[in-house]
Amino acid sequence: MSQQPIRIWADSFRAAAIHLSVSLLIVGALALLVFKVWYPTPLAAATGVLAIFAMVFVVDLLIGPLLTLVVYKKNKKSLVFDLTVIVLIQITALSYGIYSLSQARPVWLAFYSNRFEIVRLNDIEDIYLKDAPKEYAHASLTGPKWVATRLIGSSQEIEDLEFGNKLGAKIVHQPALYYPIEQAYPEIVIKAYDLSKLEAANSKEEIDKYLSVNPKATGWLPLWGQQQHMVVLLNKDAVPLNIVNLRPWTTEQMNTVLTSAL
Repeated sequence: MSQQPIRIWADSFRAAAIHLSVSLLIVGALALLVFKVWYPTPLAAATGVLAIFAMVFVVDLLIGPLLTLVVYKKNKKSLVFDLTVIVLIQITALSYGIYSLSQARPVWLAFYSNRFEIVRLNDIEDIYLKDAPKEYAHASLTGPKWVATRLIGSSQEIEDLEFGNKLGAKIVHQPALYYPIEQAYPEIVIKAYDLSKLEAANSKEEIDKYLSVNPKATGWLPLWGQQQHMVVLLNKDAVPLNIVNLRPWTTEQMNTVLTSAL
């Protein structure tokens, strides 16, 4: 039996393995940026970004090395061209993935009425940055920041903006209405829920798990996410301590909460 086919496949597997190793380093670095800086745990789950990252993961870790495995033949005349095309496909897909992840990243955790809301970069239209204070006109590259949001207009105008019923942006999507979170602490103290209310929608084991690593927590407020609502733990002075993957409400409580938010 000729050793030539075996040698050809061995070379192809070696090239694909090298390609896979390089891709692993790149995706690993991207994962650190995404899950440690842009979407610190548990915000990735709250925003639903995992699907976008999974697409990047599949293209960069599977498709690229697999294509290399298929096309790689030592001394092949078109090898450089073929590998260049594969790399360009990967770079294009990776660039699109990074751009998408960057645009959808949380930039503000905005207190509003009786809750916090996740505000992503692509939630904020340029027109609403024009009158924004300098400190709120530019989104952070190092993770979301806490902020508070003023109420404006009549009760109907607030309702329309709050739920996006009109063409205008939601209140929390307008940086011109932002002010320092520290100034909202007295209001947050009044609005905060007792820790015991978490038991309605969560098991005692889950609650204890998070409270054991946040011993200064004395209250909480809900965090509205695009994919999943979560909980912000607060200390006695209403300072946000941590975001935890607990449910703020049962399904039955949801309508009541939405009504009381108006």
